[in-house]
Amino acid sequence: MKFEYFILTLNEEKNIKDCIKSIQEIGGKNITVLDGGSSDKTEEISSDLKVNFLTFPGSSLSFRRGYAVENTEAEYLVFVDADQRLIKYDYDLENVIEEKFIDDNKLSGLVFQKIQHGILNYWERGFALRHKMCNGTGALKKVIGTPTVFRAKYGKEVGFNRNLERTCDDTVFCNRLVDAGYKLKAMPQNAIEISRSSLKDTMKKAFWYGCGDSEYIWLYKDKRLNHLFHIIVRVPILHTIIVLFKEPSLTFFFLIFGICRLYGMIYGFFAKKDLSIAKS
Repeated sequence: MKFEYFILTLNEEKNIKDCIKSIQEIGGKNITVLDGGSSDKTEEISSDLKVNFLTFPGSSLSFRRGYAVENTEAEYLVFVDADQRLIKYDYDLENVIEEKFIDDNKLSGLVFQKIQHGILNYWERGFALRHKMCNGTGALKKVIGTPTVFRAKYGKEVGFNRNLERTCDDTVFCNRLVDAGYKLKAMPQNAIEISRSSLKDTMKKAFWYGCGDSEYIWLYKDKRLNHLFHIIVRVPILHTIIVLFKEPSLTFFFLIFGICRLYGMIYGFFAKKDLSIAKS
């Protein structure tokens, strides 16, 4: 078994069918849905498409991602969000990805380029540019997000912190891989992200990221100053200035995103939550 695909879900009945079918269309055969306790038809749809379905009601993303890393028997594990679609190319995508890992023994993870589908509104255009800025093709990366492919044995070697409650689990995992001397890269292959964004969605997502930032800064003291600079200076100020000259119309998006993420981080520091269990 070379590849295993993991989709993390919570009430994703609108997205899960198309996500699974996109994986099956590129030749993906071993697909597992790791669910957080959905109350809709996510399980029924997954079962109809004959994929593995495991539910962990009330579990965090880090708990389920960690489960995938620890329990996969494949050489490569792929994380795909339910609102993402893999693209069928005129070649075997799995073979191309495997060749990249074979060519570089230190390569531990690859991330797809996310592209938007259809006509985009203002907020969706903002997210598309933000991803492009944060995840350019080819260069080495410090952190990569879904859809991603990881070499399973390196993931098992460094371990996954399954006790994190907020949104920094992928950052922590990537830090562990890079600190162990492994590489993370972007690849030219695309994946579609179905984005339905608004001002409210943008503010909620940025706030959610910020809460994860607070957990990361609280727990990982050796990374604290660099991450604080990222949230206080790079995201709300430097990114906004860059966009002001690159694509001025999206300046407001980046300003709103940066401010809400900063607010989420500050809120996270004062939220009454015991993080001590997550210090592993």
